[in-house]
Amino acid sequence: MTGSPIYPISCLDIPEPLYRLLSDLGVPVRKCERGHAHSQILIHDLQHSTPDQSTVDSNCNKIPPLRISWQSLLNGLAVPGELDPRLQKTVACRWLENGIPVSENIIDDSVIRKIESRLRHMIITHGLPWVQFAPYPSGYCGVFNFRIDIDEPEPLDWHPVISALEPVEPAVTWFLSTIATEKCPQIYDWLKGCDVQSHGHWHHVHRNDPDLNRLNLHLAHHALLDRGFAPIGYAAPCGRMTNDLPGHLSALSYQYLAGIGDLCGSIPRSCADGIWRIQALPVSEGLFLEAGVDHSDSIIEAYLAIAQRAISNNRPMFWYGHAERRLGRRPQILKELVSHVLQRRGLWHVQIGSYLKWLKGRSEMQCNIFQSPDAAGALKLRWNNPDFALKPQILINDSQYQWQVEIDAGQGEMDFQMTPETAIEIPNRLDPPVNGPLEPFWSWKSAWKQAIDWERQTPVDKLQTGPLVRRLKGFLRSQTDEKWQSRFVPKAWPVDVEMDRKTA
Repeated sequence: MTGSPIYPISCLDIPEPLYRLLSDLGVPVRKCERGHAHSQILIHDLQHSTPDQSTVDSNCNKIPPLRISWQSLLNGLAVPGELDPRLQKTVACRWLENGIPVSENIIDDSVIRKIESRLRHMIITHGLPWVQFAPYPSGYCGVFNFRIDIDEPEPLDWHPVISALEPVEPAVTWFLSTIATEKCPQIYDWLKGCDVQSHGHWHHVHRNDPDLNRLNLHLAHHALLDRGFAPIGYAAPCGRMTNDLPGHLSALSYQYLAGIGDLCGSIPRSCADGIWRIQALPVSEGLFLEAGVDHSDSIIEAYLAIAQRAISNNRPMFWYGHAERRLGRRPQILKELVSHVLQRRGLWHVQIGSYLKWLKGRSEMQCNIFQSPDAAGALKLRWNNPDFALKPQILINDSQYQWQVEIDAGQGEMDFQMTPETAIEIPNRLDPPVNGPLEPFWSWKSAWKQAIDWERQTPVDKLQTGPLVRRLKGFLRSQTDEKWQSRFVPKAWPVDVEMDRKTA
């Protein structure tokens, strides 16, 4: 079997954000120079490059080379800059989850799913197979992690959560707001040996105050270091992303920034700034608490529904939740979810940092895939895997079937026949519930609060120096916090009330 491979896809003069996106999706791609295309598939710039048909040896291939402009991939969906994770913004969305109206600020990945689907359709309809590296190693069919945010000093709520999640350790990542945990330091002993990361010192990301964000991150980082932990990740409170966060995280040698992702799950995104973006599934128990729902079965079913959507779309199953006043008072929710995870076969239980290490190794995988000019469905795979322990899995699709090819050795080649007998059933990709942006609401009060980034999380003494807007907020806080605290009652589930149908 000679001639040019059909993979990796050659990329000529395409925008860097698109190239990174394809690589993050697991599509084998390689940059090339004009006149030196590597494969039968070429993605190029329609405006600035004229692909030379002679650059690909097609003499031994009955199917002609496929030329795709990157403009046709993005047409009507996005401009290149919008694919850069550094520029992604949260969108206020509302949807029905298990029949219950909920809303959340999310990173919407629907455009990415459409781009992936469009490229896949172009390749398959041209008569070539669609190939991706699976987002999990050989032997698995999904990736699982449960992210728990510790926001407030409520140790009586923390302990039931820690106990309930013990069966799925080490696939639990604990993000600590250290202003809370320093008040109850027993949490550090309870979480010794666990995957503990930063949720900031106080529970807020400042919209236009990089200095306070830097201070917040440094306070949390050193508090965790002093307790024997080595944080490499930061979960932004309320999923709020600001442009200054990656720079602060890079200075601390962090590897990832965690937020709240898409209704069908989000792929981890690599960035030129070196900080990966990791998004959790947006369903959490807090959405239902805010909606006035105190029914454990409904919440459990919502967690399971969004997990199934993520798995069906080849996205990580990254649940998240909160201990204090919520899951700590409804441990039956976690027990049911843990039971489901343990019964579901093929999930890779992994810490977020370990998963990122695996993804980086996958990106170094080199694989050439050739198609026989004579035998339909006959492929030859040649690979070079720098990490022998990585053991990637290659997914191959045509219009009807999917095949899984496991790579067990660091370097080698194999012949593969795409026959219906060796295929597996293609998972039905589940669509998100009907959703849309929240209706805009404007008032002088809300506009004022947005202008000064009003919140009650940052300690008042940190707001009394610096820019005028910061000091104005500090003055207002100093005048109102005491009265507000005296009458403020946070939303919480009662400790001693069980609302399940099972016990009603």
